[in-house]
Amino acid sequence: MQQVCLLFAGRRGLDDFSTRHSVLRIPEVSRKLKSTQIILDTLLGDTGSYDLLSHVMAPDEEFSSQPHLRSLISATVQVGLFDRFVKFHNRPQYLIGHLGGASALQVCSQQISLEEFLSQSELVNGKSSLEEEEEATLLSGLSLEEYGAVIWNSDLGRYEHWDAPSKDAIKIIETLNNENLIHQCIHVGPCFDFHLADFERKGLYHVPSLSSIDMDPILNSFWKSA
Repeated sequence: MQQVCLLFAGRRGLDDFSTRHSVLRIPEVSRKLKSTQIILDTLLGDTGSYDLLSHVMAPDEEFSSQPHLRSLISATVQVGLFDRFVKFHNRPQYLIGHLGGASALQVCSQQISLEEFLSQSELVNGKSSLEEEEEATLLSGLSLEEYGAVIWNSDLGRYEHWDAPSKDAIKIIETLNNENLIHQCIHVGPCFDFHLADFERKGLYHVPSLSSIDMDPILNSFWKSA
């Protein structure tokens, strides 16, 4: 068990086309997107569906034009990256991520299945474009910043809810570090630069941080040249 926390990226990490193109080259990500597509098609049935891979490769403006689809794809990519991380590393003691909406934290901690995650999503529950725009505006406030954490219970072999002192990711990480529960923060998802900027802005300099992509010698070799 690693004395680290794993922080799931926000939704901004896939806003750049070159980044989206690069993540599709990661086997665990492309497989997870294909699995998600199969479940999504089944859930939506004759009501219509979405081509996730085509949307990933769409121009930036088109990709960002559907907030719920963008959030679902971003969370799915993070789940794929998490699968790859635990394949090659010990399971992190703590996971930190968004509490609501398209939450990779809930799937990766096995609080819900991928199918449950999709069936509960705004995309499947049917919001119009106008509703999406209105909700995206509302979500730009506090609700997007609400984080939670889970802790690995080695006796039970599963993650369980951890009573975090705050819903702010930075404060959660500071608490874990101050209590000597972690010594490193690992960022999952292509959003590392955004998170580091938040760390610096809020004065969190003393917790070493790494991207799960940078830690992976295979991914790192092509990521920097992508």
